[in-house]
Amino acid sequence: GPVIERLGIHQLWIVYGVMMLISIALALKLPRGGKTGSRKGAPVGYGQIWANKPFIMFLVIGVLISIPNSMNNTFVSIYISDLGGKNSLIGWSAFLSSIFEIPVYLLFDRYLRKSQRTMIFCLAVVSLLYALRWFLMSVAETPYQIIFIQALHCLTFAGYYYVGTQLTALLVPKEYRASGQAVYALSWGGLSGIVAGVTGGWIFQNLGAHAMYRISAGTALLGVAGFALMYMFIMKASRKNLEAQGYSSEG
Repeated sequence: GPVIERLGIHQLWIVYGVMMLISIALALKLPRGGKTGSRKGAPVGYGQIWANKPFIMFLVIGVLISIPNSMNNTFVSIYISDLGGKNSLIGWSAFLSSIFEIPVYLLFDRYLRKSQRTMIFCLAVVSLLYALRWFLMSVAETPYQIIFIQALHCLTFAGYYYVGTQLTALLVPKEYRASGQAVYALSWGGLSGIVAGVTGGWIFQNLGAHAMYRISAGTALLGVAGFALMYMFIMKASRKNLEAQGYSSEG
């Protein structure tokens, strides 16, 4: 925010260029990965991934959750400006939405139980927090309220992305895990960004920011319902496995 006010938006290419050059220099220092031991002509694994019903269900729900998140990332700065906020407040909004992400990642890494049921339950709770966040954004009246609401980003985005990454590792077979993570990242960041840019722009232009965030809250609630169904699906599959094991032991 202060950099924008001091340099002006037309000079931001200098900041972007310097940051990209630093990133490239650091990337060149990263260790090179070793050769994988996969057999020649081995399948990539996408066919196995698309046949995985729980994982596909997880991806569809994830798109529902990530589209409003992408719309917010794109239009929150315009929303702050429309409410009379200065450029520096846009910077503070980005700061508060990111500063607590690292502690959230560390807490999840330390205390999250690595089981499908626990992770799906956590994603349902995070999706409910998303719905609360978008509802609060829809009733915000000042740019300062938006700044504090943005602090929920550390719980919603960091919680969902971390738990989702761990859940992907459990839902996808080990030999296809890298492909599964790639599909998960593509659906969360790529597909949702495309849909959010088109639909979010139309809604923001024609219906306004408040309507966009109300729709986002409703979409997040659909995600909560989806995770509830997924939880019941996993529970039903677990009971069938236990019953099958019981019958086999009796035999």
